[in-house]
Amino acid sequence: MKMVDFERYMLVDDHADYPMVIPVRMSFHGVANRERLEKAFEKTVKDHPLLRATLEDVEGKPVWSACPDIHFHWSEKVPRMIRLDLFQSTGIRVYAHQREEELEITLFIHHSVSDGAGICQLVDDWLEAYQGGETGDDPGFGTEIASTGPLAETTDETGLSRRGRFGMSFLRYLLRPFQEFCGFLGVMEFFSHHPVALGPQKVEPLEPGAELTHQHTSLRFSAQETRSLVEHSRRTGYKLNDMLLAAMYWTCQQWLEKHHPEESHRHQRIMIPIDMRNKKNPETFVANSVSMIFLDRRPARYRSISQLCWYIWLEMTAIKIMKLGLTFAHLIRFYLWRNRLPKLLRRDRSIATTTLSNMGRIFKRSQLKAESGELQAGELTLKRFLLFPPVRRYTWMTTLVSTYANRLDVAASWCPEGLQAEDVDEILTEFKHNLLTGFPNHMPETETEQETG
Repeated sequence: MKMVDFERYMLVDDHADYPMVIPVRMSFHGVANRERLEKAFEKTVKDHPLLRATLEDVEGKPVWSACPDIHFHWSEKVPRMIRLDLFQSTGIRVYAHQREEELEITLFIHHSVSDGAGICQLVDDWLEAYQGGETGDDPGFGTEIASTGPLAETTDETGLSRRGRFGMSFLRYLLRPFQEFCGFLGVMEFFSHHPVALGPQKVEPLEPGAELTHQHTSLRFSAQETRSLVEHSRRTGYKLNDMLLAAMYWTCQQWLEKHHPEESHRHQRIMIPIDMRNKKNPETFVANSVSMIFLDRRPARYRSISQLCWYIWLEMTAIKIMKLGLTFAHLIRFYLWRNRLPKLLRRDRSIATTTLSNMGRIFKRSQLKAESGELQAGELTLKRFLLFPPVRRYTWMTTLVSTYANRLDVAASWCPEGLQAEDVDEILTEFKHNLLTGFPNHMPETETEQETG
């Protein structure tokens, strides 16, 4: 890492009309001790360097600068979405509202300082600090960052200098030329296809300075439906994450055939976040350690949703073995050259259909978990945890599937410029139906013998 560039912080995707901010909505049962909750939050943020820092532009490079400001608001009215400018303020805001025995907390966190896994760690640390009650001036296990130190020059104690290297071992270094070749093929595929959009086929350009308030909605699976999905996964041999991906492709195909049949033959593009953390270098603080890969599919080519799932498993296995999430770095570099390659980066070649991520069983290592799977900290019980991914430019809807308290939740963020509320409701409802009914009770013997990880 010879230099620090903006792609590392996802700032290249950050715009006033498409802020790279993650809303996190939490519902608690119980009456919180306000003073103790705020002090626990302050202590937790001290333990996570990126959440208490801002950026400065030093000779064209973003440089971290320590910032002591803590933004905690008690308010009945919580904004739907806000923009966090890391050059003006830290990358986190907290809004809390106590109503009788129900506590609602909303976090707004910039995607550059944290990803979904990091946010879960942050919330778990916060609740542990709240339960412990020892929230004085003790800085905890946190580390300091240099007042004007670029990411690549921070001390090894913070671990920030390793961010983005993805724990490249010597063996993987030897395989690097092959990985780069596969990455090149992925880039060519990305720019050669003309993926169809879920929203309107013709989009008027935004007015200069226009701001969009992205909408959020969610769909919850019952405990029985969640158990049914797990049983489907065990019985068929499919990974649940691949089932989610196949069901989303199939659902988008159905939606296009109904609303835009003339476009239903085209490729659909789904962007999939890949957590790049590894066992040898676990992050002990909040940081974005996610890369992206893109899958293009024509679901109409496949006889069934289960067949589509099988081919997705084949492709995803190769991606994970070879760490092809590095392809995203190439895509961003192409994007940064957009002004020099305007024909290559036409708008219709950069539209993503949707983003899908499965966070699995979040908080699975928490010390606060009760038998029900819910987190309990003192008098507070976390009843529901929803994390809404940001909506990138040229993307109409993003979805994130998470498992909390033994139930699946589908959280969707969508752009009102491209989709209406009834469209999103229709997509999520069909997605749930296809996921529960679209997979067989058995697979051919040759397939079940395959290792599905």
